[in-house]
Amino acid sequence: MKGITVNERKKVDRRHFISIAGAAATGIALPKTAESAESSGTFKPLGPSDKVAVKGDPVKIAEEVGRLGAKYYGSRGGCARCTVTALQDTLDFVPKDASLHRAGACLDSGSTTTGLANCGAFTGGGMMFGFMAGGDDFGDTRIAHSLIRKLHKKYDDRYKSVLCRDVRKVNNGKCTITVGLASKWITEILLEQFGEDA
Repeated sequence: MKGITVNERKKVDRRHFISIAGAAATGIALPKTAESAESSGTFKPLGPSDKVAVKGDPVKIAEEVGRLGAKYYGSRGGCARCTVTALQDTLDFVPKDASLHRAGACLDSGSTTTGLANCGAFTGGGMMFGFMAGGDDFGDTRIAHSLIRKLHKKYDDRYKSVLCRDVRKVNNGKCTITVGLASKWITEILLEQFGEDA
């Protein structure tokens, strides 16, 4: 692609990747609007009244995402990435954006060697909520904040904390459990906000 800048090339490559990934989607949940990430090449964040058609039982869908998140962590490690990837690989309305997966590369183990920062799976949920509903303007964060607060409540109910060290203590260091539960909870929250029967 001679004559275009590196940034323009990255935009073209990203659109091409998204369109290919969309063609390979599995079919558990389908976008209701024509403005999907796969069809348009870009993803427009979902608004408060946007809905996606969900094929199947939302409880079973959430359980499957949780199972996949735990499986990914067990074989690959990286709690934030495994959480994000489980959602991307299971829910068709979640864009298969490689840059979102890549952004989670340093967010496992509480992003530090101390465990005194947020659980990586919790952070992966924040990444997902921001990407899906964060809006493009600085002040456009109401929905994303609402979603992360719901995830925080689930963490608080089970762990009394979102800190990596505290969460690991409750699960006896078994992050597979944490990633599985977080992936399930994030799916439940997304489906509650945006899902409707197909």
